[in-house]
Amino acid sequence: MSKWGYASDMINLNDLDEKEIYALAQVTLIANGKVLEVLEKLADNLKTQLVRADDMVRIHRLQGRVEQLEALGTAIRKAVKLQAS
Repeated sequence: MSKWGYASDMINLNDLDEKEIYALAQVTLIANGKVLEVLEKLADNLKTQLVRADDMVRIHRLQGRVEQLEALGTAIRKAVKLQAS
């Protein structure tokens, strides 16, 4: 069983200690959740570029960027849930 229950994520919360998870959760409090909105907006913009991309290298890079932004947003949301419990 994983420490926090999120072992399959790109950003594995099991690799973080409690202070690091707390810091990650604080990101949403500092900016009243705007950070998550910015991450989602950036990911949506990249997805639009991805649909129009015709070069396989560019497609691969855009996919990686989208995945990273979404993983960061997911990790922040899960860190907030852990702090609330």
